[in-house]
Amino acid sequence: GSKPSKWSVDVNGEISGWPETDFVHFDHIGGAFLLIFQSMTMEGWTDLMYYAVDGMNVLFAWFYFFMLIVITSHFLLNVALAVVDEAREDFEKEDEEEQAEEEEKSATEDIKADLAVLQDDEEEEEEEPWMDCMPVRAANAVTHNDIFSYFIMFIIAGNVITMM
Repeated sequence: GSKPSKWSVDVNGEISGWPETDFVHFDHIGGAFLLIFQSMTMEGWTDLMYYAVDGMNVLFAWFYFFMLIVITSHFLLNVALAVVDEAREDFEKEDEEEQAEEEEKSATEDIKADLAVLQDDEEEEEEEPWMDCMPVRAANAVTHNDIFSYFIMFIIAGNVITMM
């Protein structure tokens, strides 16, 4: 096995590890981060502090945990919550701006559509030059026929059914 760190050896030279917390200690970085996070959330931090007091210098452990709670729980946690709240407010503002832009855009499009209808009524419809050709007129008549539209829909539905 691995050799325990100097913090888990007591004054008599005996190993005094962290009872019932095999993964929460300062012997490796993952356990140290987990200990700091558990202390930051203030869930069971007193047990961790007592384990540290038992395993190393009492004054240093008290000072360390006092500073850890003051800095992380009361300061950094509030800063993190403030950042989250600020981001939420920014998203709400962006949503409101997008909604206002969409309403303005739809109102502008409605006005343009109304103007286009009025202009179409006033202007005579000019026939496109390619409509003078007899095959183009025949193809246009066939494609704008309801029977042709139903035939195309029947073909598409048949294709979907055969692909199932």
